Amino acid sequence: MEVGVPGQPAEVAVAELQRRFQRGRGAVELPGERATAREIVKDHRVARFQPREMFIHLETIEVAAVLRVMVAQQLERIHVIGITADQPLQELDFDAEIAPAGAARFFSGTAFDWHTTRAVFPSHYLKSRGGANIFVESSGAMLQDYGNISQGNMKAFVTGASGFIGSNLVHELVACGHQVKALLRPDSDKRGLSGVEFEGVTGDVFDRELLKREMGGCDWCFHVAASYHLWLRDYKPMYAVNVEGTRNVLEAAGRAGCQRIVYTSTVGCVGLPQMVDGRLVPATELDAISNEQLSNHYKCSKWQGECVATKLARDGLPIVIVNPTAPIGPRDVKPTPTGQVIVDFLNRKLPAYLDTGLNWVHVRDVAAGHILAAEKGELGERYILGNEEGNWTMRETLAVLEEITGIPAPKMKIPYRVALAAAHVNEMISLFTGKPPRAPLAGVRMARYKMWFNPAKAIRVFQLPQTPPRQALADAVEWFRANGYVKK
Repeated sequence: MEVGVPGQPAEVAVAELQRRFQRGRGAVELPGERATAREIVKDHRVARFQPREMFIHLETIEVAAVLRVMVAQQLERIHVIGITADQPLQELDFDAEIAPAGAARFFSGTAFDWHTTRAVFPSHYLKSRGGANIFVESSGAMLQDYGNISQGNMKAFVTGASGFIGSNLVHELVACGHQVKALLRPDSDKRGLSGVEFEGVTGDVFDRELLKREMGGCDWCFHVAASYHLWLRDYKPMYAVNVEGTRNVLEAAGRAGCQRIVYTSTVGCVGLPQMVDGRLVPATELDAISNEQLSNHYKCSKWQGECVATKLARDGLPIVIVNPTAPIGPRDVKPTPTGQVIVDFLNRKLPAYLDTGLNWVHVRDVAAGHILAAEKGELGERYILGNEEGNWTMRETLAVLEEITGIPAPKMKIPYRVALAAAHVNEMISLFTGKPPRAPLAGVRMARYKMWFNPAKAIRVFQLPQTPPRQALADAVEWFRANGYVKK
């Protein structure tokens, strides 16, 4: 690591406990002297260095000075945890840069940015006016970016790129001018990716070496891939993908030096709405989910995956978590359970309905929300990607579909107990046939509650787009009709 002030040279070189580097590859070697594991060398003199913490004292930082912190590209993480100065940074006109040596991308440290909420306090410890203390921490994680991400065109690695959200995300990224490297299984259905240019990588979330190799040079990582099933004979593969697969991808992205890692969770990991004064109040990111609400294996596996993401974020990886609600719109190739409701309606295979509720959101807004999370999301935070006007009952949803399509909506409401009993019977039959039940028990149990959510945080923090839910339903109907999902 080199620290310098133009016109007033000062240099600090740091070697990590585990490694040493050669000049030209992110050097930490001084002429005639090598920095050892527990030393800081400043102007060829050893300063104090404690395990996991370094103290750097730079004197005579003048107005309009530029502080440059160059970090070796392969060097273990340098985490800026604080800065103090004799004057407010605004008065110093202090400009700071953090970048990996030899890398093209630019990093700006949050601790140096007076526009953030981090406080900068006058120092009571400096002997010389105009000096500054910078506290940094060294640990076993890879190089991190704790400030605003680089601007301009980015290179994004996307898992789950052939899925509903993933394919729309790829289209949205490319439309924004970014490059995309998409991870695809050999048997992936790529119809949702037609008409968009991207670099495909064949593999899966269990191939750690492939992930490490292919993420090299990527600025962003979007981990969208998930195993989404409400019924399986064996749930172990789903846990493997949603938990261990998540760990593999996020850790690989961290090792590759991605500036932002966006993990796609689900509102199934957020607590359910609560009744307040006789009114159902949509849930927010602060509503914790209870063990009782983890009512099926899909929700349990995604909750465990989100816990992995949260832990890695606490350990230093630049992770932002997004929790989409019920996306609808084009490119629902499979289709998803929510898309299947629309397909069944269009094919007049929906004779009755359960009294449930969902937060409908246009899938294009969800895709845009992923990009905005990478650009503006706070590290370690989670954001509900939904629509503030999208909390509809199923009856309201079917009424709008009737208006859009002219197809009569079903009038009969199924009592919950009847639906639950039918689901038990269907699952017993599926155990013998191996075919998924038409009404999985997990789906019926979730439908008992109105899954309404408040996306105000995402709207406030990064201006999440709010396409009207009616338009989202209309776009879904148009796409299903145009792509052969409706029998004539």
